[in-house]
Amino acid sequence: MNSVSIHQSIQAQLLEISQSLRSLAQRIQAHAPSTMELLQSWRRRVEKIDVARGIIPAVGAAVILGALYVMIRDPFSQPTPHSPEAVAARISPIGTLTLQEPAATQIAEQGSAPAAGMP
Repeated sequence: MNSVSIHQSIQAQLLEISQSLRSLAQRIQAHAPSTMELLQSWRRRVEKIDVARGIIPAVGAAVILGALYVMIRDPFSQPTPHSPEAVAARISPIGTLTLQEPAATQIAEQGSAPAAGMP
């Protein structure tokens, strides 16, 4: 293939893409008014909603749901005890700890001599 045929091939492909984009743009423009009308109707519907009027039923529903939860779930019932094996596994020692002798005992063993640099 020479450069002229490559150029013509690219030009034909670009023309085809351009026509596809035009038809797509026309279809979008055809649906745009109905979409805008739909969005405007939703906005008008939301603007009509009185939020203050809906607060009391919302709080009432929350209270009822909370009461149902407490009655059904019964969070204040006695918990089921865990098996002794599970308790032993949870409180098994992780490591060891070595305590040093308290500083007061060390000072008493050394005597009453002040440390270097102390008055």
